[in-house]
Amino acid sequence: MTGIEKRNYFFLFFLTLVSLLPYFFLSLYAHPAGDDFVYAYNGKHFGLIENASRDYFHWGGRYVSNFLFVLNPMAFDSLKGYRLIAVILVLLTFISFYFLIRSIAPVAVPGTYLILSGGILSCLFLHQMPSLAQGIYWYTGAVIYQGANVLTLLYLSCLTFLLNKKYLISKFIHVLICLALIFIITGCNETIMIFLLFFHAFLSAKKRDRLSFLLFTFSILCSLLVFFSPGNAVREAVFPDRHHFFHSLLFSMAQSCRFFKEWIINIPLLIASILYIPVSIRFSKTSGLFKNNFYISPFLSTCFLFFVIFLSAFPAYWSTGILGQHRTVNSAYFFFLILWFMNLTVWVNFLANKKITAIVSNLAEKYFVSLFILMMLFSLITGNGYVTINDLFSGRAKDFDREIKERYEKLQTAQQHSARTCLLDSLQNKPASLFVLDISADENDWMNRGMAAYYGIRAVRLK
Repeated sequence: MTGIEKRNYFFLFFLTLVSLLPYFFLSLYAHPAGDDFVYAYNGKHFGLIENASRDYFHWGGRYVSNFLFVLNPMAFDSLKGYRLIAVILVLLTFISFYFLIRSIAPVAVPGTYLILSGGILSCLFLHQMPSLAQGIYWYTGAVIYQGANVLTLLYLSCLTFLLNKKYLISKFIHVLICLALIFIITGCNETIMIFLLFFHAFLSAKKRDRLSFLLFTFSILCSLLVFFSPGNAVREAVFPDRHHFFHSLLFSMAQSCRFFKEWIINIPLLIASILYIPVSIRFSKTSGLFKNNFYISPFLSTCFLFFVIFLSAFPAYWSTGILGQHRTVNSAYFFFLILWFMNLTVWVNFLANKKITAIVSNLAEKYFVSLFILMMLFSLITGNGYVTINDLFSGRAKDFDREIKERYEKLQTAQQHSARTCLLDSLQNKPASLFVLDISADENDWMNRGMAAYYGIRAVRLK
């Protein structure tokens, strides 16, 4: 790492933990919404296999997500469990970053540095993910997207160890674990499925060995299970503006440029990039992977930054005609972060003989602690950090929690008295950092019907 004294890393990790704390506290105010009630009702009244098979044949081909949907903690009447999922996802995000860094970093790098690096990447991701509410605090969206992101990093870590001939138990068992992870990840959502397909296609073309071909072939077979699901046709039929190629292409390219611009002008990311330069230089002296630019050219590494955004946008435009919710773009940013620092290594090595590289590296070494403090400060006062802290300290999250709990009491009272219709007040407090999808005055709206079914009431609507 840098020449900074080791004892300072504990202080820096403390700052990183402080930057992450608001995201943990916010989970105390998370509540189910929209699809959560529908799937929780299904989980309560129908079997796991029955639910999953019905969705696969009549709604979507996500053969793993179809199981996860109905395992919503609300199906077991556990609001605490629902909130715990958000905490677990934040922790798993950190763990997945840590394992990926551990798999590619030189062996001599101390574990404390790897933990700190995992914390930094977690802060950067949470700070700027396009939809924090859907990505962490809404079960139905979070488990199938952020859960898949986490599993993908764990898979890439396992694959890296496999390629370096470091096996868990044995090579055969290690390969089986990799194949199992591919199967699970592909069945979570189409965005990650496409990411994996292109990654394995690139790896197979680059290495041209039996292992890469096996992984690529298995990835294709798993993808076919999703692609040819009978439920996909049913779901796509809901969107009349689907399958317009040039519309999808142009808008996906526009979104790629839009998000690329937004992400690279982010102050915490820029500061982290400066701090990373001396780290990359040191790694390149001891690691063949870093020294050889991850075996990609500067041009290709830059193209990947745009390509990962394009891959998250195009399927949405193609299948629905709109980008819709930003859950898919959350995945793009998750992998964009990793590719961004890989890209920095490639370009730092390419410009190794330039004076500017040495100047920036020396400045980062000299003012490492100051820059780190500045990075964490900006992660708290800008982006999702600011939104989260504002919702917490303004009392908006607490007031939202109070309103929702008052609703629960009214719904339970209506259930106990077998009321035909439960009239509810509209929500006055809607925290920007939490997922809020309110019902309407139309009792036939799908969200109203989902909530009514969950509470065993004939109808629910706003006053």
